[in-house]
Amino acid sequence: AEENTFRLKTFETNAFVNEPIYFEVEFTKRANNAFVKGDFTPIDTKKVEYERIGISEEIVGHNQVTTFEYLLFAKTAGKINLQLQGVAGHLTEDELRSSSNYADAAGVTKAHEVIKKLKVFKLNIAPKNQALTVGDFKLTLRKYEESIFQNEPLHIEVTIEGYARAKSLIPELVLSEYVQKFSQNPSYKEWIKEGKLYSKASYTYALVSDKPYTLDIKPIAYFNVKSRDPQSLSIDKQEITLKDAKEINMTLLDSTEAQKLDNSEVGYWLTILSYFALFVVGYISAKLDVFAYIKLPNRAKKLHFKDEKALKQYLASTIDNPINEHYLRALELEVMSFKEVTKKL
Repeated sequence: AEENTFRLKTFETNAFVNEPIYFEVEFTKRANNAFVKGDFTPIDTKKVEYERIGISEEIVGHNQVTTFEYLLFAKTAGKINLQLQGVAGHLTEDELRSSSNYADAAGVTKAHEVIKKLKVFKLNIAPKNQALTVGDFKLTLRKYEESIFQNEPLHIEVTIEGYARAKSLIPELVLSEYVQKFSQNPSYKEWIKEGKLYSKASYTYALVSDKPYTLDIKPIAYFNVKSRDPQSLSIDKQEITLKDAKEINMTLLDSTEAQKLDNSEVGYWLTILSYFALFVVGYISAKLDVFAYIKLPNRAKKLHFKDEKALKQYLASTIDNPINEHYLRALELEVMSFKEVTKKL
């Protein structure tokens, strides 16, 4: 009986130039001394690029089945006859005994190796008229806050997902020059579904400004395989309005009582409340040893934190303050540093 059984499984043979084509090669090991070494590669690589994206093993009946997963990208249009080849073979009993594992077994000898050619499969590749990423994608923008104060971070997430590879489509935010932008490393994942490659790229930002601004994304061009023509991804412009930072202090007062106070009374009660807040914070810090007040000559007292953990503990204890809540989130998302936050406090 044949020791090695190979099966080529294709899902789609009609594609555009640079569109991902997924296929699998199954190797069934029917004898203990059979092996396949390395990858299966196209005999002629002038018209295609390829990469292995996965390998898995399972036991089917009494046999070990290894599945190699590949993506293929045609570089030119037209009909392409593609044939893959790999190295297969078997070991002698002495070689098998000297091999501690499958990887060793595939590398101890060349005497019993043969080139195994798989069946030819035909590709029909259509041209595209521009050097654009190929696929079928959608662009979404998520805002984590609907209402923010001046100099308070607005956290947003831009996502591009769909059929084919989205990681080459990079969003570019369009903002006023006075808006500060902080970003994280993007996250990316891809998966195979029904013989097709899908992916999702996510980009996270924090935007800080003391004035209202417009949030937009520069249109992202790509070649859509469904409409068979170039398209672009875009969003509706977002007008970001900001609450006056003075309103934060007003939240310390009951709204109905605040209406009864004139400007001088508001100033008086805000002063009383600020001294009370300082007393409470100082009392807690003395108990917890989280941070300390440093007396500076002729200057207002300033909070100093010994490390980021202490800063996070303070922000968590004052999370009712919307600015502190978002500084805490900015630290956790790593869009603002310990030094940047302490400067703001």
